[in-house]
Amino acid sequence: MSRIVVPVVLLGLLAGCALIPPQRLGGIAVEVPPEEYGRRLCEHLEIEVYATCVSQVIDNLERPRPEVPSPGRSTSGPVVAVVDGEVFSGDYRSTLFTGELNLTSPKTRCRGGYSAFSGDPAAIYELYCEDGRSGWADLVRDLSGRNGIGRLAFSDGTAGQLVFGHAPLGSAEPYPYLP
Repeated sequence: MSRIVVPVVLLGLLAGCALIPPQRLGGIAVEVPPEEYGRRLCEHLEIEVYATCVSQVIDNLERPRPEVPSPGRSTSGPVVAVVDGEVFSGDYRSTLFTGELNLTSPKTRCRGGYSAFSGDPAAIYELYCEDGRSGWADLVRDLSGRNGIGRLAFSDGTAGQLVFGHAPLGSAEPYPYLP
């Protein structure tokens, strides 16, 4: 009996050192109020400019758009992540069974993806960065199906929030909500 317990305990201790994938944020889509987009995009700013930033995000979301993005752009677009005050911007592309995510900050570049064909049970992006960090990102669409929110975490313990889609971001380059 003790021969079985020791390996199980060791596996449990080793698993505690690993970067554990997240519990899913929700189903296929969740309701995301405009204020939530604003909070995620502006939380890294000083309090003096935070309210102005949130107002800009809400105004951008409520601005009438002359045309809906074409079908090819409905599953790809800009993404911004804020991780411990570090702003990453980039793009994502997804299909029914695969996804790709590219993020760049002034310090590093990160790339990742998922593939149901490779056996990934959930659409959680595995990330690998040029600075040696690895991690994951979990994205969930809002009710429009074209934009959304997410979270990510890296192997060094840093974690953050992200926003994706043309409506909340317009374009992620250049990122308009800097300190």
